[in-house]
Amino acid sequence: MIRGRYDLVILGTIMVLGGCASGNSHRSAYRPYAPPQAVHPVPEAEPGHAIAAINRNIGPGETIWHMRAALNVASLSCSGRRQSMIAANYNTMLKHHRDAFAVAYEAEQTAYRTRFGRDWQRQNDTHMTRLYTFFTKPMSQNRFCDVALDVSAKARSMASWELQGYAPGALAQLERPFVSTVSASR
Repeated sequence: MIRGRYDLVILGTIMVLGGCASGNSHRSAYRPYAPPQAVHPVPEAEPGHAIAAINRNIGPGETIWHMRAALNVASLSCSGRRQSMIAANYNTMLKHHRDAFAVAYEAEQTAYRTRFGRDWQRQNDTHMTRLYTFFTKPMSQNRFCDVALDVSAKARSMASWELQGYAPGALAQLERPFVSTVSASR
């Protein structure tokens, strides 16, 4: 059952990333408030709370993109009523914040091109695989799905200009079940 769920997450990831790279010429009027070079750290939830390495020292566009990726995993891998509610929230969020996500994706791609030159696509694909894999660890899925339901409901209903301010805290909440499990097992 876990293997089937993992295959579903991988397939969904490929579909989402393929849609993002479709060459859509749509240019957005939405612009993030923080300059793209600014680092927007994910806040610690409480003193001593670890931040997953995959979410450390990332810019505002990447923070929004990581939150979206986590919710994508939840919409594909959570089960039952939660899954259908998360998927509905996720789909509405994608439509509602289309321009904000387009800007975040473009910022992510630009940063990888600048940092890695001709090797940017491979580096970005590797990073995205690690990001999606981080949010698929089975030992934390139940708690992750509970958090994802709450985060997706809030994200779908806020104004797009609020998304950049919401994403760092939301990402910290989404990663907490995984970081707590790893910390507790050491």
